Amino acid sequence: MNKNKMKKISVIVPVYNEEVGITHVLETLVSYKRFHEIICVNDGSSDGSLKKIRKFKGKIIIIDIQPNKGKGNAIVTGVKKSTGDLIMFVDADISNLTHEHLDKMLHPIISDSKIDAVLAYELGHLVSIFTGERVYYKKDLIPVLDEIQHSKFGMEVILNKAFRKKKVKRIRLKNMGHLEKKEKHDAKIAKKEYFDQWFGDVFKQILKSGITPRQFLAMAIETPIWQVTQWKKEFRKRGKV
Repeated sequence: MNKNKMKKISVIVPVYNEEVGITHVLETLVSYKRFHEIICVNDGSSDGSLKKIRKFKGKIIIIDIQPNKGKGNAIVTGVKKSTGDLIMFVDADISNLTHEHLDKMLHPIISDSKIDAVLAYELGHLVSIFTGERVYYKKDLIPVLDEIQHSKFGMEVILNKAFRKKKVKRIRLKNMGHLEKKEKHDAKIAKKEYFDQWFGDVFKQILKSGITPRQFLAMAIETPIWQVTQWKKEFRKRGKV
């Protein structure tokens, strides 16, 4: 038997105003028997998220952070609390998470000792580098925890940079979707959250990471950099660029 099959798996679910989808996510995780522990971190939610999380008391580890400090801090708090060898990150707004999705996320890193991380995202989601569904070895996360803790939404960019030279498996999960912010909040709040997430932190982290526009495009569409360069040359020849 592969020794990786003996590894303990901890799941971390950061939650901020996710009362619409959190129950489904936790029900799916709790009924999946391969996890050593499920850690749900409420990051200062102002809606009914914490009330719904507490319905799973005794089945999951609940951490309540007040006030809101951002996804990066919530993730780090969960990692520090965890006792597993493998750490899985799961967003609280997945609309149709299944055990099959969880199997597919775990299989690459459990079956192949050369795999350092797994990034999973829904079919058709080209920008896989921003996915919140990930699996890592805890020992590999320790060196970047301080940097992640001080980011709000840019933790994925930090992790992408840290694992750039490691073997990362990207997998597409069919029929897995995320609730849109407009489905969870009114229009005004949804627009503010989109702005804060992308312009307040994500783009800042991209600039800090040193990733060039060409490298970003290559990672986003899972295409080798040389191929992106070739496309650029072809477009220029045609007068498109």
